[in-house]
Amino acid sequence: GVVGLGGATFPTHVKFNPKNLDEVDTLVINGAECEPFITTDYRTMIEDTDNILEGCAKTMQWLGLKKTVMGIEDNKPEGIKKIQERAKELYPDLDIQVIALNALYPQGAEKVMIYQTTGKILEEGMLPADLGVIVSNITSIAFLAQYLKDGKPLVEKRITVDGPGVQRGGNVWAPIGTSSRELIEYCGGYTDAAKKIVMGGAMMGIAISSDTEPVVKGTSALIVLDDKIGAVPKETPCINCDRCVDSCPVGLYPREITNECLKGNIDKCVNLNASQCLGCGCCSFICPAHRPLTYVNSKMAKPKAMAEKRRRAEEAKKAAEEAAAKKEA
Repeated sequence: GVVGLGGATFPTHVKFNPKNLDEVDTLVINGAECEPFITTDYRTMIEDTDNILEGCAKTMQWLGLKKTVMGIEDNKPEGIKKIQERAKELYPDLDIQVIALNALYPQGAEKVMIYQTTGKILEEGMLPADLGVIVSNITSIAFLAQYLKDGKPLVEKRITVDGPGVQRGGNVWAPIGTSSRELIEYCGGYTDAAKKIVMGGAMMGIAISSDTEPVVKGTSALIVLDDKIGAVPKETPCINCDRCVDSCPVGLYPREITNECLKGNIDKCVNLNASQCLGCGCCSFICPAHRPLTYVNSKMAKPKAMAEKRRRAEEAKKAAEEAAAKKEA
């Protein structure tokens, strides 16, 4: 039952079984836990180091990979040092590299991680395997090693409970299905400042409507926010400052995508590459007008643009087949 434990929850067995496995030679381990507050992966690096390395070694062995590259942000020096030292001790003959990345959000995005660790660019429509790599979250790979020892499926996980609205922040082992309220109570309960609960990171997480919501496989954190951090500011008109453009990690034009999406101009959203939006939240965070750019772009423009591109591709394929059939006739 293992999935991507960085939050994406993509099934690991699918990721490790690409159609072109013979062309894949590198395992990229994502250890860039770049969202504010969350420290579950860091605790895994320190407390479960040997399982991380064993998971890498087994995966390299079974999939026939030549090397492993771990990308870890440089604000986790203890984790980097421990993994490097244990890799030399346990697997001196394997090519396992650790790259210290700048602590810069969103280093943990798959496209960004692949580029920072291998220098390869994941273009639109490509899968990591097309570049010869398989990407795994660092906690996922550690769980895989532990599963091989005891056969216990993914029924519990480490979760960060933190924020100004909780009495005592920390990381908690909890069974899948535990209610948010139980975890917060275990950490001392709410403070008087508590106003909002976000499941996941402060940038890409989702505000939940009730603390009875259960922990699921993709839950990395419960962040209890106060009004200072969690309040939604009033939106004002765009001043065309282009800060959203400067902050976009994949070089999009967020304000233009939002404008065209709200006008219903999906063709223009396609031309602006809306389908490439990571949903990282950088554009909304930096916007002085407090426009909901991320919400519009990732929840509205992106799926519509992707659907339109698929429609165009299907029409082009059909036209090509008809032309070929006519030529044969």
